[in-house]
Amino acid sequence: MKIDPRFSDGSEWDQDLAAFKREARVRGVPREHKGPVKVPNGPRWRMPGVVYAYRTRKSHAVLGLPFFGWHWGYVGQTRNEKARDGEHLNGGGRYGKGAAPWSDLKPQRYVLFRMAHCPQWILNLMERIFVYLLWPVYNDKMNRWNPRRISRARARFHRSVRDRTGWALALHGGHGLMALLTLLILAGAWTR
Repeated sequence: MKIDPRFSDGSEWDQDLAAFKREARVRGVPREHKGPVKVPNGPRWRMPGVVYAYRTRKSHAVLGLPFFGWHWGYVGQTRNEKARDGEHLNGGGRYGKGAAPWSDLKPQRYVLFRMAHCPQWILNLMERIFVYLLWPVYNDKMNRWNPRRISRARARFHRSVRDRTGWALALHGGHGLMALLTLLILAGAWTR
């Protein structure tokens, strides 16, 4: 498929957009009309919106048990589900980023909210609500308060260790708190 250079900067997303605009330009135009046709760009609120979440395997869980071996990895929003899923798992997209650091942890995608004509403020609100409800560990935006959060730099480091060894120890503040509470309980039980 030849890409119209007027619409594309070379990225996959822009190639899809260019093809869509070209189809829209041709659709509904009589055959005898040969001149250029202006393509109306619809307002964003008329576009579909989706809030999704990925449930990923914990990188340090050996057994992979359903509750103990998996956690909510990432919550996001998009207007193009298929393209965004591909960007997370395989890389690419508008800026040519690599795959997400958690894409090797057998992610399972769940659609949490879908709306056919979705204003941006509703999409932002629903994403924020689901970030607060699910506590995803790989989200950076709107998730700084989460004690289980893994920063982007640590996630990239863990991915490189997993690529080399197949397993990575991922300790964070929540693990330290649990160890401290366990020691306090054991110390209290020991002194009785």
